[in-house]
Amino acid sequence: MAGELFLLTTIDMGTSKLVATSYMGVIGLGLGLVMPTITLAPQESFSKQELSVVTSSNQFFRSIGGNIGDYDFRCSDEQQIRNASNGQTCSILEYIAGTSWTFGIKT
Repeated sequence: MAGELFLLTTIDMGTSKLVATSYMGVIGLGLGLVMPTITLAPQESFSKQELSVVTSSNQFFRSIGGNIGDYDFRCSDEQQIRNASNGQTCSILEYIAGTSWTFGIKT
């Protein structure tokens, strides 16, 4: 997993789409093999009477962790865009597209 994450840190603007896609595929395959184990391990550690509570708690806390990670990523991403645009307030889509939009009309 650490090796896969290291590969993602080497991606920059000059990285080809094929290389970036292959790196993302490698980490996706690794996570795909790990996720069932993460779900199964707590289920096997508790009795059958507690199985539903363990499974729902596992999913709940994974969901909360994902939301916190998503929020953190979005905040840092938005801050980088604001810094790159010299403090001008613009939406992310306007910055990425490099155009100005007013009421859905490109200006």
